[in-house]
Amino acid sequence: YRLEAEGRAAAEFAHNKLGVKTMGIITDNGNFGNTLEVAASNYLASVGGSTVAEHLKFNQPNPETSVLKVVRGKPDAVYIQNDIPTISAILKRLDQIGYTGKRIVYYGGRDQSLIETTGKAAEGVYVPWVISDASNPARGLLEKSFKETYGKEPFVTAYFVYDGLMLLDKVQKACGTNIRCIEQYFYDAKGFSGTLGSVQYQPDGQVDRTFYFQEVREGKFVETE
Repeated sequence: YRLEAEGRAAAEFAHNKLGVKTMGIITDNGNFGNTLEVAASNYLASVGGSTVAEHLKFNQPNPETSVLKVVRGKPDAVYIQNDIPTISAILKRLDQIGYTGKRIVYYGGRDQSLIETTGKAAEGVYVPWVISDASNPARGLLEKSFKETYGKEPFVTAYFVYDGLMLLDKVQKACGTNIRCIEQYFYDAKGFSGTLGSVQYQPDGQVDRTFYFQEVREGKFVETE
């Protein structure tokens, strides 16, 4: 999984599926947020679009000024990354000032707590997601055991960690402690399928993964048609 891939996927979805030509981007001011912003901006620029970006501290309790600066440019959509409380505050503020454009949050916003804390202002929000609703036995097993253990649905990071551990387990079974064997195993790997579906490894170290998009409808995340 690469942040560059998500930032590009979000901008591509906005442009191709939602008709977005101008996008406001609000992210944190660290490498995480900067990477998403640059990837999204570069894609829109490549198709003749434009962006205006604002950077906040992670867990910024007062994002109002940044929201107003972005909305002043009358963007067709706003793409948001931060922690759940800050994303919620941004969505509420957009709702309060009557913003009618599309709203897209990064994958970390795909959590029921966002809907619970944001209320009606979350309706219609889009989010890129790496898990399809299609049946996946590995995914079903993880979700069942996770809920039995912790009493709630797993957050996306749990899927990434679980898949990583399963891949390492395959390597260990194939190679034991033979370092050269382990090295060659990864060089030879073309792909891996786990709870998140299929991922493809490219010769230059890039990772390709399919992104799905969901929308908040009546208080639930559902796949877009």
